[in-house]
Amino acid sequence: QISTNDGTLSSSGDDGGNANVSLRPVSRAVGTDESDLHPMHSETGGIAIVAADGTATLGPVEAGSYDLILSVQSDGYWGVECARVAVSLSAGANTASIAMPPLHAVTMLFEDGDTRGNVRVQRVGAPQHEQRHVNLGKDGRVTIRHLLAGEYTVTRWGGKAEGMMTVRVPDSAEVVFAPTPVNAMRVTIADAAGQLARAGFEDGDLIVAIEGAEFEGTRQLQLLFMSNMAKEQCKFAVLRGSERIEVTANMRELERGSQMGDSMEPATR
Repeated sequence: QISTNDGTLSSSGDDGGNANVSLRPVSRAVGTDESDLHPMHSETGGIAIVAADGTATLGPVEAGSYDLILSVQSDGYWGVECARVAVSLSAGANTASIAMPPLHAVTMLFEDGDTRGNVRVQRVGAPQHEQRHVNLGKDGRVTIRHLLAGEYTVTRWGGKAEGMMTVRVPDSAEVVFAPTPVNAMRVTIADAAGQLARAGFEDGDLIVAIEGAEFEGTRQLQLLFMSNMAKEQCKFAVLRGSERIEVTANMRELERGSQMGDSMEPATR
């Protein structure tokens, strides 16, 4: 159930124990505030744990239009979103239902014997807040649980075999990490009036250098971003289709833009 100020809302799910539900007003568009991007920081009716019988109660909240968001706790993350449905709440008690989709796991094997660094997993096309970071185990294995079906980018930061690869879930239950080098950052524009678009970037751009220094790997890429963070303006070399162009922008503003729905993600040229 979900309840308004005059009652409560109750929702039903089927993954009691580690599932939770929250509400976000539809009127608060994604990108208007950083907290809107993450379901665990955007609720107005609180967060409710789904009980063993598949029910949860939220509220009270104002009557209106909301997204009901179903998330799970996984690998230390509370806000792994699994599903959302639109609900319209009126005064008094309301009832809504939301189905838990099939969830999967994938185990990554790192065979170089180096357990340094960590692994980042990001569903292709998903918002940046969905990415998860997992440390390598002593046996060189990492298991990522509660994944929706789809294509994922797996990136290793640190260690000998830095790089990234694509994994399809649930087709791949156990995968040997065979990376391609990270030598670019792919720009995704979610807001045509956002920071990245205003700086001159377009959706699909590949950033390949900063201040004349070409990207050669994950560690060097990170260092270049950090070392230029304090500069008022930075020159970015960008591959746009078959052209190589230059975009000048403020690094801190771009970072804020990437937290508001736009993104710059590791990529291979």
